[in-house]
Amino acid sequence: MEQKLQEIFNHYNKKYRLNLKLILNPFTKIGGGAYFTGMTKTITIHLQRLLTYYHNSPTFRKRIGKIDVNILPIFALLHEFKHAIERCKDADEYDYKYFSFTGNYHKNPAELEADAFARKELNKWI
Repeated sequence: MEQKLQEIFNHYNKKYRLNLKLILNPFTKIGGGAYFTGMTKTITIHLQRLLTYYHNSPTFRKRIGKIDVNILPIFALLHEFKHAIERCKDADEYDYKYFSFTGNYHKNPAELEADAFARKELNKWI
């Protein structure tokens, strides 16, 4: 799985000329499952946390539907790439859109756009 994620990461990093870093941590069970950090331009994926918590989370399933455990890390990477693409394009605009939303996290337009991007790109990688 890690080799596949690295291949996908390299493809989008080159395609969008983002110069990001990828951290794949297979064993951590704490913290978020996957996230993009704009300050360090890093996408981090905690595979164990992603697979044990998020895959079984009712809120997560409600937002994106049930996803096979073998596909979930790919979906998460694509989702975080959308955040990276938008933030690197215009950090101020992205931060305003993301952080000014006062509703439920799972209804945040930036999260929904990232989900849509991941769904659209997913079939290229499975």
